[in-house]
Amino acid sequence: LLIDTRNWYETKIGTFKGAINPGIDQFTEFPQWLEQQNYSKDKKMLIFCTGGIRCEKGILELQRQGYDNVYQLEGGILRYIEEFPNNQFDGECFVFDRRVAVTQELEPTTRYLLCPHCGQPAEIKITCKRCDSEVLICDQCVEKAGAKDTCSKHCNHQLQLHPGRKGPKQK
Repeated sequence: LLIDTRNWYETKIGTFKGAINPGIDQFTEFPQWLEQQNYSKDKKMLIFCTGGIRCEKGILELQRQGYDNVYQLEGGILRYIEEFPNNQFDGECFVFDRRVAVTQELEPTTRYLLCPHCGQPAEIKITCKRCDSEVLICDQCVEKAGAKDTCSKHCNHQLQLHPGRKGPKQK
């Protein structure tokens, strides 16, 4: 089994072919998710994460739950795509800094920004109805009434207070 130990929003923009995605909001949910799977205790497992830190905790949790045939991807996704770009990893790798994600060449993404409403990776372009700024928002916020029409929480609030009133472009 190949298991991605990262959060749902990280796996959404890239993961290994055939990997199991737990769909967790945060790593602290991983132990409970694992308990619910009923995998055979002798099943061979390889877990992976961005840089290897969560995998250290993940291996300990697997062993605590009685799994013995467990491995981790040393150095995580970042080391893997450094050595094997465009191989078994599909997409980009989420990183926890202003780059949002890195490409298969470990270059900062040009596809994603952080959503101004929720902070998740965003790639859907909109034009703000209040200030006419072009921004990227995530696919969850595009479903939300105020967020889908505005470039920021500020513009969203102002649009609610004064529908139809334009404001200066946001930076």
